[in-house]
Amino acid sequence: MPLLDRVFDRSKSGPEVLAKLSAYLTTLQDERTKKINEKTLEGVSRYLAQLKVHLFGNEDHEVTKEGVLHLATEAVKKDLLLLLLQNLNYLDFETRKDVSSVFGALVRVKSEGGVAPGAEYVRERPEILELLKSG
Repeated sequence: MPLLDRVFDRSKSGPEVLAKLSAYLTTLQDERTKKINEKTLEGVSRYLAQLKVHLFGNEDHEVTKEGVLHLATEAVKKDLLLLLLQNLNYLDFETRKDVSSVFGALVRVKSEGGVAPGAEYVRERPEILELLKSG
């Protein structure tokens, strides 16, 4: 992780966390043919944990349905659901549990009109179902 990321690693907004997580997952995907960098795995784990806070909240961070819906829409735009599944085998057990929680939340959240961007994304991409089925 670059030095500036560590120095300024304050609470990031949901879209910033999504962008960082997506970048780390893309890097991890590129590294799969080489030796996987431990710092990349740590980055994935850290930003996934931050994304969980933005989706579920904690004592310091309240969430809104609109905010979660916005994150789901952004995650779909960044192909985050597919990236998470493609890299699942390279993540440790605790991070895999976070992936499960985040994936489920992103797929389930619906707008007032009943549209679920995550569910539509999964429905349009049969490779996701194949990845889920193959484990």
